[in-house]
Amino acid sequence: MKKSQSKLSTEERRLLIVSEYLSTRRSLTVPELALKLGVARNTAAEDLYCLERRGEAFPEDPNAKPVLWYATQPRNGMEMTAELAYALNCLSTVIQAHVPDAVFKDLKEPLQAANDMVKKAKARNPNDKLVRYSNVLSGIDLHKHIASGTINGDTVSVIKDAVFNDHDVAIELKDSWELLRLKSLKLSETNGTLFVRGINVDLPNDAIEFEAELITKIELREHLAWGKTPSRNRAA
Repeated sequence: MKKSQSKLSTEERRLLIVSEYLSTRRSLTVPELALKLGVARNTAAEDLYCLERRGEAFPEDPNAKPVLWYATQPRNGMEMTAELAYALNCLSTVIQAHVPDAVFKDLKEPLQAANDMVKKAKARNPNDKLVRYSNVLSGIDLHKHIASGTINGDTVSVIKDAVFNDHDVAIELKDSWELLRLKSLKLSETNGTLFVRGINVDLPNDAIEFEAELITKIELREHLAWGKTPSRNRAA
């Protein structure tokens, strides 16, 4: 069983900083590192100062506020952000289908590195926003459903935003006067049909699931610009 990051020994924590968080291309601040590790800022700062003395980290400008820290050496030849790793992981099968085998052979290494990084992120922090988003959309080809007309691009954009930022939404369904206010959105696919599931904000124990193609309007609750009794003539 893996240790909680906050329970690692000092040396284990510093090895983790070098292997997982420091980058030659992306900056890292003390508050960011403290949050990632679940430790006090003073502890995170001392870790970085120690790594600087070892020659493994350096501050871009020690007098800046905040100080931006970088690794002195890349972790490996495939260093990438978690966002890029997720995007590459999503596109892996598409890339394989569209490029010649001779070209794909040269892409296997970065694609495998992206896949490994996504797996590590899921194991390390299952509550991370990107990890949660990845789990909700896992195995679902949204592009296919948009192309088939099952759901439109604007609706998909709102759903993705709601899932990623854990926002509530207000949804109007075809042939219904009821305005659904849902949280904790999830997507699923059964026999090629896309379903949306959420928890009723007004009745927290009430889970609601429906086909995505029934959605005629959807908005984030904080951006809600239409009333509690929506009209029935809004186009999908």
